[in-house]
Amino acid sequence: CSYLEIYNERILDLLDYHPSSKGLDIREDRNPGGHGVFVPDATHCQVGCVEDVFKLMLIGAQNRATSTTDMNEHSSRSHTIFTLVVSQTIQDPAGLQLVKKAKLNLVDLAGSEKWRTHTQMGDRRIRELTAINQSLSALGNCISALTQQCRVHIPFRDSKLTRLLQDSLGGNCKTTFIATVSPSVLSYDETCSTLKFADRAKHVVLHTKVNEVYDDSVVIQKLMSENEKLRKENRRLHTMEQEVTPRSDVVGAALNDSDFQLKRYHKWVESLESLDQVGAEKLDNLGMNERIALMEQSVVHQARELKKTRERFVSDLKTVQSEVDTKTDMLQCAESNARLLRFRLNEAVNG
Repeated sequence: CSYLEIYNERILDLLDYHPSSKGLDIREDRNPGGHGVFVPDATHCQVGCVEDVFKLMLIGAQNRATSTTDMNEHSSRSHTIFTLVVSQTIQDPAGLQLVKKAKLNLVDLAGSEKWRTHTQMGDRRIRELTAINQSLSALGNCISALTQQCRVHIPFRDSKLTRLLQDSLGGNCKTTFIATVSPSVLSYDETCSTLKFADRAKHVVLHTKVNEVYDDSVVIQKLMSENEKLRKENRRLHTMEQEVTPRSDVVGAALNDSDFQLKRYHKWVESLESLDQVGAEKLDNLGMNERIALMEQSVVHQARELKKTRERFVSDLKTVQSEVDTKTDMLQCAESNARLLRFRLNEAVNG
């Protein structure tokens, strides 16, 4: 779990609260199974039950920025986002570990305010009012853009609030809005504005799917196993190639060409192994997803080269077999002619 506050366009950690800090930064991870839009320096707490979640909510609520207004004695002056990440590990029919992940964002938006000329407001109140209204206006613009089918650009980066809610508004998610309104005539404008915003949000179409990724360690182990199988197959073909004896000049030329192709492939495999040894330190600096992608490319390339070598080797073996069959037929024909000639000579001598 994590609990963040957006106060005057600064992101603060409510579970490790430092109001005088400059704020936390936002990062984005679009890799498969990645974090999406996230705050890397936020505090994440492990929870085991509902009571633990409520305790974290209470701690964050105590640190949240509030102030007294005409409408509320403890009015929130910031937006908050409470994030709960749930993961489940299961085993697929092939025996690999499959990880399902889900993220629940509980967002509390500060209410918009009008500039009241009859009420004297200090500099702090003015900055809070301006920041709240700007972020809510940016959120409304994103909602309006998402309802337009031909719209390509969505202005998520116009505000820290919309940037953090990018996955919740236009990503792989289900979103629910709870609009709070007042029956008072004095709040007529605010009520109409809130209901119009909620109506626009209803027209946003989202498409969801289950977040399923394989465990990184299992994927690496599978790729390494596949890599070892390909190398064993390469050594087996190399041994078979050495056991074949040329039967004629044509067959020898074909096998020499096959030998050249195999040597070229062996050289490529040796260079790949030396790359694994020499570039170990460089590979350690790569991320897990980049390392997996590199290993997948290596396995695919080895499989492609091995397939070509195997096809060429099978073709050469067929050529050898065809040549052997031709020579055998010629030998049998010669033996048959020799027997016939011997028979006629015997007849001539005896006659």
